[in-house]
Amino acid sequence: MNKRNKRIQKTLTIVVAALILLLTGYVVYVKTSVTRIEDNLTLQVEKGAEVGIGEDTSFSILTYNVGMGIYSRDFGFFMDGGKEGRAFSKEEVVKNTDGAISVMEELSPDFLFVEETGKDCTCAYHVDQLAALTKAFGEYDIVYAQDWDSPYFMYPIFKPFGKAVAGLTVLSKYGIESSTRISLPLEDSFTNFVDLDRCYVKSVIPTENGHDLVLYCIHASAYTSTAETANRQIELLMADMTDEYEKGNYVLAGGDWNRTVDGDPEKLYGVSTEGYSWVTPIDASVIPDSFTLVSGLDEAQPVPSCRNADGP
Repeated sequence: MNKRNKRIQKTLTIVVAALILLLTGYVVYVKTSVTRIEDNLTLQVEKGAEVGIGEDTSFSILTYNVGMGIYSRDFGFFMDGGKEGRAFSKEEVVKNTDGAISVMEELSPDFLFVEETGKDCTCAYHVDQLAALTKAFGEYDIVYAQDWDSPYFMYPIFKPFGKAVAGLTVLSKYGIESSTRISLPLEDSFTNFVDLDRCYVKSVIPTENGHDLVLYCIHASAYTSTAETANRQIELLMADMTDEYEKGNYVLAGGDWNRTVDGDPEKLYGVSTEGYSWVTPIDASVIPDSFTLVSGLDEAQPVPSCRNADGP
């Protein structure tokens, strides 16, 4: 072997060794950075509401996954089969966030459950959606529970998803007495690195008749290898709700279940759901008989509430 070939071989060996070292270091960083947030964590309530709930009060509730503001119309998320891991621009994130808030303001619900509220996300160019919500809804009580604090995810290569600090936000026109973050069980596998942490927020609102209205905002896991993980998460929630129900309190849960609650999408909308892991019905066997699973679907004119983000 001549000197030139030896130099090339030596250079290649050094490059391969450096790549292996970098990859090993990154894997160690990810594994040591993934930690669960404290369970049964008491949350701070930012006070804005002063109204108590009287008897025979009708109220409206809206649940809205704002996706950290990254999901423009033509955005395809890499975890759903698309190509992007980061919003097209900071301006797009601001536009999407302002658009979501305008919908909330127009509907003016009594209660708001907002999933994937971005606080400091690389993929969203660090736009603080919690601050935007707090500014827009100053007359509400506001509770924020951090759901994700992920390590820097180096994919896609050229515009990686990066680090995500995001969570669940609960807004109420009625005074919240207390609020708690409850950790959900996760799958004991590599999916923990891509599915991040999961939780639900339990908020207690007194009523004038002495019974509490207990609201649950949940964001269940999406990228699991089996439906069993989602079932365990819902079973934990149902046990909590049953306990409050048996005390004589009113209970209501909503959020992003990452499951369907309104029948067969293929029949309703005429689209194939093959390969979409989250398009599976909630297992009715985990819902107690005393509770009702509500979708509000009009089968004569069905309106989908989300899309698979595998492309525009």
